[in-house]
Amino acid sequence: GLPGSIETPLEPATIAPPASTPADNKLEPRPEAPEPQNSPDSIGASNPPNVPTAVDMAALEKLQSLLGADDSIAFYEVLQTYLTNSPQSIAAMHAALTMRDRDELAFLAHTLRSSSQTLGALPLAEACLKLEVALRTRAPWSEVAQPIAAIEQSYLGARQILEPIATEIETSERIAPSRSES
Repeated sequence: GLPGSIETPLEPATIAPPASTPADNKLEPRPEAPEPQNSPDSIGASNPPNVPTAVDMAALEKLQSLLGADDSIAFYEVLQTYLTNSPQSIAAMHAALTMRDRDELAFLAHTLRSSSQTLGALPLAEACLKLEVALRTRAPWSEVAQPIAAIEQSYLGARQILEPIATEIETSERIAPSRSES
C-alpha cells in the first residue's frame, strides 16, 4: 500500500512496479544510474535516488524524438505546459473532492494520467489510474482521497526531474520566460 495509508488500497499492483522488474531494467539500464556526477548533458542525471522511476527517461526521450530531435522548443513547450497545468489539475482535484464531484474528478484524473504517460511520469499516471478505479467502483470518499495524496507526491518527484530539463532547454535555446518583456 501507500506509505502511511491506513486502509488497504484497491489495486496494490497499480501503485508502482517494483524497482527491479525486467521492464525497468530495459528502460533504464542500471549501470548508468550510480554515476556520481550530475552532468547537464545527461537527461536522466537529475533523477533523485529516492524516486527511482519518477520519470521513465526512455519515454521522455521517445517523446523528444517524436517532436523532432532538432526541435527542442516544441519539447520545451510540452514540458512547460505539463509543469504549469499539472498543479492546476491537482488543485482542481482537491476542489472536486470537496464538492464530492466524481465526474469532474474522473475527468481530471484521466487527463492528468494521459499527459503523465506521454511524458513518462509513470508513477503519477498509475496514481491517476488508481483514482479513476476508485471513482469507477464508487469507493468511499475516504478511499478516493488516498490516491490524490499519491498523485501530489508523484508529481513532486516528476517535477524534480522535468524542471531542470526545461530550464536547460530554456538556457541553451535562449528562450525568453513567458512573463518577460515583449
